[in-house]
Amino acid sequence: MKLLLWIVYLIGFVVSSELAQIQIADSVTVSGKKLILGEIARIQGQDTRLCEQLKTLELGVSPVPGQKRAYTRQQLITRLRQHQIPLQQVSLNMPDKITIERRSQTMESSRLTDFAREQLRAVLGLEAEDWVLQTPPHALALPEGEIELKLEGSPQIGREQARITVAITQSDKALQRITLLFQAPARSRAILIKSGTQVAVRAVSEDVMITTTGVARGSGAAGDEIPVFLTETKKMIRAIVLDKETVEMRL
Repeated sequence: MKLLLWIVYLIGFVVSSELAQIQIADSVTVSGKKLILGEIARIQGQDTRLCEQLKTLELGVSPVPGQKRAYTRQQLITRLRQHQIPLQQVSLNMPDKITIERRSQTMESSRLTDFAREQLRAVLGLEAEDWVLQTPPHALALPEGEIELKLEGSPQIGREQARITVAITQSDKALQRITLLFQAPARSRAILIKSGTQVAVRAVSEDVMITTTGVARGSGAAGDEIPVFLTETKKMIRAIVLDKETVEMRL
């Protein structure tokens, strides 16, 4: 009689221990941001409710796209206990440590730089082609799915530099924001007045403008400030180059 009871007990134990089976390979790949047991494991068994609970069990955060990380058997056992899943009802077939890799897609840097230049072109026209990109970005590993690029704010364009911020989005959520800097092309500085040239000097105040003559003692392009010797007063002043024959001094 006792032997029969032991047989019944053992049969009952075997049945209960096989309500669900979890099988995990030593290397798995995932796609989502959250690590779900059903994505890395093969789960089957006679208890449908328990199997569904196991399939949706969240184990933590997945690696970043394109990266790998280790996950141990003990970590999974701890997670099962935290969710009050009876271990005697689960058959766990997995190595002591597995490698989890997050699937990704590569976005080449050219897509990002082409988009940024389009935004620059919308403001500067064809002149944008002459602006030089500083520190081109690297190719990016991004989550699987459709990627969209959006302009963040407005282009900030100065005389020497332009700043374009691009948001990399997926399902209307920003994954990354990258700022690209463009350098203005070197501008030609045609020398209008050379040292020794006789020039007209305009002395300008709020109400009065006086014109006299002088001799340039330095060379300069439009907008440059150069030294000028005044012929009548024999004094040296500094004046702004206006054109090939004229400089201006503000009083």
